[in-house]
Amino acid sequence: MTAAQTYDEGFSLVELMMAIAILAIVGVALMSSQTATVRSASYMQTKALAQIVAANRLAAYEFSEQALVAGMDAGREEQMGQSFDWTAKLSRVQNGRLMLLRISVSPLGGRPVYETVALRVTKS
Repeated sequence: MTAAQTYDEGFSLVELMMAIAILAIVGVALMSSQTATVRSASYMQTKALAQIVAANRLAAYEFSEQALVAGMDAGREEQMGQSFDWTAKLSRVQNGRLMLLRISVSPLGGRPVYETVALRVTKS
């Protein structure tokens, strides 16, 4: 073997560094996408649980023995280990027998993630 011979086998250090850099960039993009997916799934779970809380409150008003009275009501409920604050606003509709019930649910100390509106006929 003479000093003038070159070896064409394998990759050069520059080629390896470029391949590692490309893999790192792709890895960062994939991690960012995964983080956004997990965050979105977590929000959807919170929203689904908030919807259950709102449905529970609607059922409580529906089957309550007491007459619906216009005003505000609020409370806290727990679903699957997560606490939610809810507010309910009851107001009479023009004809007098209908009550408009607006329920808003938010995670503990957060912004509302679910709101629903329902009409109920009063007993009186």
